[in-house]
Amino acid sequence: MGFVVDGDFETGQRDFGVNRRRVFRAARAIAAIFAIGIAPLGVVAGEVPSAIGSFESDMGTHYTTADGFTLYVYDNDNALASVCEGGCTGRWPPLAAPGDAEPTGEWTPFTRSDGARQWAFRGRPVYRNEDDRKPGATVGDGVQNVWHVAIDLKPRPPGMLYTGTVLGRVITGPNRMSLYTKADNTCTGDCLRDWVPFAAPWSARDAGDWSVVTRSDDGTRQWAWKGKWLFAYRGDPKPGETRGHRVGGVWQAALIQPTPELPPWVTVVPSDYGPIFANDQGKTLYYVSDDMLDKIAVEGMCDDACKAEHWTIVVAAPDAVPVGNWSLEPLPDGRKQWAYRGRRLSTFNRDSAPGEIYGDRFAGGGGFNSGWLVIPQLTLREETL
Repeated sequence: MGFVVDGDFETGQRDFGVNRRRVFRAARAIAAIFAIGIAPLGVVAGEVPSAIGSFESDMGTHYTTADGFTLYVYDNDNALASVCEGGCTGRWPPLAAPGDAEPTGEWTPFTRSDGARQWAFRGRPVYRNEDDRKPGATVGDGVQNVWHVAIDLKPRPPGMLYTGTVLGRVITGPNRMSLYTKADNTCTGDCLRDWVPFAAPWSARDAGDWSVVTRSDDGTRQWAWKGKWLFAYRGDPKPGETRGHRVGGVWQAALIQPTPELPPWVTVVPSDYGPIFANDQGKTLYYVSDDMLDKIAVEGMCDDACKAEHWTIVVAAPDAVPVGNWSLEPLPDGRKQWAYRGRRLSTFNRDSAPGEIYGDRFAGGGGFNSGWLVIPQLTLREETL
């Protein structure tokens, strides 16, 4: 158990540091889900330095700064050695440790190449993200598929995963097919045509939120989470799908972490690209990548007059407050503009109906991920943990 690790993606994402990946085909027989037992108990989080905060969730212990800002780890770092230097530290400030700091619990101070001191957890350097505008924001999670929130996962059955979906992170088996619960835990007879009990091996034992139950119809053993029996749905065609959610009004996806909250004016509409974010009138929202080459291309192909003709910035109401990964960025005239994960938002003036995406890749010079881009409704940080 430990920090978030790099995982496979279930749907495409254009920017925000994450590359599009191909989704592997699901196994044909859901009934062949791996039989699994409980993994050994992870190291329990203990004493922490005064600069570190934390909070608990169903997933585990999340680490923050003392004032509540999310901490991150970087896959490219080495043990007690940071490779985030120079300009990297502008966006990812290292969590500074005092010069006289001593190891505290599993937290260790180390000296960076520039002579500054930084905290590391279990040997992994930790950082903040400058795009997090308020405590609890997780804008940096999944950036370039190498930056991840610092979280110590609770013990769980080996092979059990937390897979990103449009609902949030859902408990899945090793094949990343979503699992579901039913309020009364009952599913026998005809019910089993659509729902497959998530089998537990003979060696499985109860641990934490996980328990093993014995079915009354055939005596087989089945996994339960927080007392809710787990099932797979035969109607899900591939990993990351949640078509069984709310079937019959009694089935629920086994959601362990919901998606971040949306501002009240943001909606999700269907489009040729898939579900995308729009404003409360259904107009598609767009951003420009913060990649320097993209910015140069956009500025060279669409000057101020072009922007005024084709684009309308998304101005926030005077009483607006940041929500989840949605922040407020200052404008020269004192107003504020909405941004998603640090990217300022606009609408395209030619879009007239919900789901239209005529502004997608505008001024991008033909590049697939350049120019103004739509914002797909992504699975939660797109990672399988």
